[in-house]
Amino acid sequence: MLPYTSWRGLFVTLGLIGVVSLVGGLLLSETITHRYTGTVSQSVRRLGTVLKNPGFTSLLLVFSLVSVASLAYIADSSYIYEDGFGLSEQWFSYYFAINAVAMLCGPLLYLRLSRSFSRKTVIVACFLTMIAGGALICTVGNFGPLVFALALFPATLMGSCVRSPGAFLMLGQQREDTGSASALINCFGLILGSVGILIASLDAQNLVFVLGAIYAVVGYGLPFRLAFDRETETGKRGSPTLKAVHGEAAILRYP
Repeated sequence: MLPYTSWRGLFVTLGLIGVVSLVGGLLLSETITHRYTGTVSQSVRRLGTVLKNPGFTSLLLVFSLVSVASLAYIADSSYIYEDGFGLSEQWFSYYFAINAVAMLCGPLLYLRLSRSFSRKTVIVACFLTMIAGGALICTVGNFGPLVFALALFPATLMGSCVRSPGAFLMLGQQREDTGSASALINCFGLILGSVGILIASLDAQNLVFVLGAIYAVVGYGLPFRLAFDRETETGKRGSPTLKAVHGEAAILRYP
């Protein structure tokens, strides 16, 4: 949009989008059948109660790690493309859009894959792809902006794809307090994402390599092994219906 408006125009556009979203939100019907009647302090204490559930907390840490990589890229992408590869702001926006498409297509890809593969298989594939993508970024990411974008694309795609089954597993650990669980999922994603931003900025001379290393470490095998151990526990204890989980997961937003 920069060729057609100033930076102020961008924020005006975002404001208009926010107004449209607000109107759409007001038109939605409330789905909660039983409202919480406690005080604000009691509501906050429920967060601690949810965190005391080891099944939920371990999964929360595992799947929140994905935000370490995604926010590290968002924070450093302009420096990589503009300072590292010497692109203009306009060309940077094109390459950034490639990664944005991967983020948007991740949940849609999961819907496709879930028709033919188990949740466990999809999660394994997602983490393995993140490892391979991280290795590609480390080895060939400095060859040029297009090579970097193409190496990053599968890691971003599968990192976005794994969030949907991750949300299902996490919410499956909580028969109650699903609102608190959703709040913690959003909160921990931002907290660990901030850690990713900090890590990526430690070596400003090798941003591409550091970013690739972050993706590879996040995709390491230990996280998804832990996730599947907890999935087994969920299956034994019983999980909420798919309809109920989708209703809660609809309010999740990931960075």
